[in-house]
Amino acid sequence: MNHNADCRRIREVMDSYDSGELAVESNHDVLAHLERCEMCRTELQRRQRMRALLIESFGPAPDAAPLSARIGRAIDVEQRRWWRLARYGGLAAALVLMVSAAVWLSRPVDAAAFDDSVDNHIACALRYPPGIHYDAERVSRTLRADYQKIVDAVAHRVGGYQLIDAHMCPYQGRDYAHLVYRGEGRELSVFVEPATRGRLPLTHEAPRKGFEAEGRSSGDHQVFVVTDHAARPDRVVRELLHSTLAFARTLSR
Repeated sequence: MNHNADCRRIREVMDSYDSGELAVESNHDVLAHLERCEMCRTELQRRQRMRALLIESFGPAPDAAPLSARIGRAIDVEQRRWWRLARYGGLAAALVLMVSAAVWLSRPVDAAAFDDSVDNHIACALRYPPGIHYDAERVSRTLRADYQKIVDAVAHRVGGYQLIDAHMCPYQGRDYAHLVYRGEGRELSVFVEPATRGRLPLTHEAPRKGFEAEGRSSGDHQVFVVTDHAARPDRVVRELLHSTLAFARTLSR
């Protein structure tokens, strides 16, 4: 397959990838392509900006969660059919964006969401002593029952980063499940929390205190990956963000 055909295939499912709706194998294919294709990385960023503007332009909307759930199930059951529909244009992707926008705009904005994740990364992850290793028994004791399977849903080693702990981590009234990774002499945090305060803001301070937070919403939950601004491992962030977001969606079923 030549480069142009490969790019077309990736762009056909790019909106589904950004929404965290692809199967694990397809998700890895997109990640691998984005790693080596600057044009598709630029296109993904363009679509993310367009999605943010679309969401921002909508007025108040009714609860569209049932419709969103039906669309998600249809995509899972008829993935091949979805791929064919996607080839005929952006209509199906636009429908998903409209539903996502309706769900977002039915709630107030959680203005401190990104800042709190960075501050908790500093307060918790940066205090882990050198030499600590992942302990499944410790994790089982400290993770709440509904979050136990998160350690099976995400990779324990991604790039040069290794999972060293997972625990419940209350902070500023938030109820985080917190995964701590360490690699290349730096810590990386993954947070999952119920979206009880509202939807994610469209903009936030970046970097904050030398760190960057990237976040996504599953509707009922929010996922954040916090890394050093000076040495952000882009592929690691993308992989952890998407696998954790896929897990977060199971919490709503």
